[in-house]
Amino acid sequence: MIQALLRRGIDDGTFRGDISANELLFLLGRLPEAAVRMTAEHEAGVEKAAALVTSVFLHGTENPARPRPVKPSSAGTERADRCSTPRRSQVIHRHK
Repeated sequence: MIQALLRRGIDDGTFRGDISANELLFLLGRLPEAAVRMTAEHEAGVEKAAALVTSVFLHGTENPARPRPVKPSSAGTERADRCSTPRRSQVIHRHK
């Protein structure tokens, strides 16, 4: 069931296509095991271990402090939806 979900995600482009569904299942299945070991070995509490697993599952090893590159949309304009503060080039000044 999970493998079919992963396969569908790969097929529709939601998940990376360079990793097979079997590989994803194996890798993602090791995250809960790592959380259990972390708590058993007192490396992290239950909440922290769960938060770490969730973060790695959703975001991989991406640095959250590093700004993501702005990709051009299909219309060729820049998307600013990932930025909380607009860039100078994105601000429209209106003078009356």
